[in-house]
Amino acid sequence: MSTALSRIPAYHRYAGKALPGQPGDSCHLLAWHSLDVAAVGWQLLAPERPLTRQLAAQLGIEPEALRRLLVFLLGLHDLGKFSRAFQEVLKLSLGGMASPQGKPYCQRHDRLGVLLWDACWSTWRRDGVLHWPEDAEIPARKLLIPMNSLMAPFFGHHGQPVATGQLTLADFFVDDGELDDAVAARDFVADWAALIEPHWPLDRMVDKQWLARFKTLSWTVAGWATLSDWLGSHRDYFSYCQRAMPLADYWPRALSQAEAVLDATGFGRPPEPIPYAGLAHWFAGTVTPTPLQQKAESLPLQAGPQLFILEDVTGAGKTEAACILAQRLLADGHGEGLYFALPTMATSNAMYTRLGDLHHRFYSSASRPSLVLAHGARELNEAFERAVMAASRKMTTTPTGK
Repeated sequence: MSTALSRIPAYHRYAGKALPGQPGDSCHLLAWHSLDVAAVGWQLLAPERPLTRQLAAQLGIEPEALRRLLVFLLGLHDLGKFSRAFQEVLKLSLGGMASPQGKPYCQRHDRLGVLLWDACWSTWRRDGVLHWPEDAEIPARKLLIPMNSLMAPFFGHHGQPVATGQLTLADFFVDDGELDDAVAARDFVADWAALIEPHWPLDRMVDKQWLARFKTLSWTVAGWATLSDWLGSHRDYFSYCQRAMPLADYWPRALSQAEAVLDATGFGRPPEPIPYAGLAHWFAGTVTPTPLQQKAESLPLQAGPQLFILEDVTGAGKTEAACILAQRLLADGHGEGLYFALPTMATSNAMYTRLGDLHHRFYSSASRPSLVLAHGARELNEAFERAVMAASRKMTTTPTGK
């Protein structure tokens, strides 16, 4: 290795995304993509946000401590890209980058991340790579399930949990004498941990009841991780950078770019619910509530979880009554959004059309709420497609590379 390359951390020789042949930088270093995604997650998990408060309360961890732990783990979501097999598929021909080794890329990088983590985390913990508390003496065998459970939402950032099966580390992570993929990954993890300083709730991690709660919440955590990865891959806000620098120097840039993409996409701040002000606020003209709707307007709300079952004859305005309750619950701080569950695609399409822009009436004029049709044939719904096209015109998208 040349003297110049020897001064650069080995993990800066790996790309996270690439578009060879484009003007300017043709790749985005893996370290930078990892920090971009982590920065989006950091902003989304600000201690004052409802999601952070809810997760912290259910897991019994202070919001800031929870934020540091989850964001640290989020920064490891693409560990599998340290595989030379993945690097080869990017087809880069840049001097100093990890050299191709002819390894077949026959496994997804998320699965390769699990492979590397399973093989190395215990050694990394012992060697101090994970910013582990020095006085922690919990044996690795007791931490095997907790550590795998903590990482599952992050390696599953492409939509489903992943496992390694019978894969072998040496088949995908190369040590050619000049560059060792696993060592490069370890060095990145060590520097990232030193920067973010994760808090490991060791006493809780070995508690079966706590772990069960985390597994239940892991679907929420996975959604946050997936959203962070999606937004953190937006090239209009996270331009490619193939220049090496200390992680601490890049982190403020990533945080600034994350704030910009959240503001542009409406995630900068949650929609602000407004109090229910009567049906006249929803519909033009004079509207007289039905008896069921009057009941929904006046029914006392409780402090904790609540279940309302509305039954009445056809035409009694059950949907509007449910929406009245929904807006009142939102304004009272019981949620951030609402979900309509219908038995068929046809009834879902009908409800989507019927609601129109009613969801805008639930929030302040400065908010940017959206209504999403979530079934598998939504692309065939013309009203939904028009809404998607209108939204896409407000936010220009560009290819994100591999």
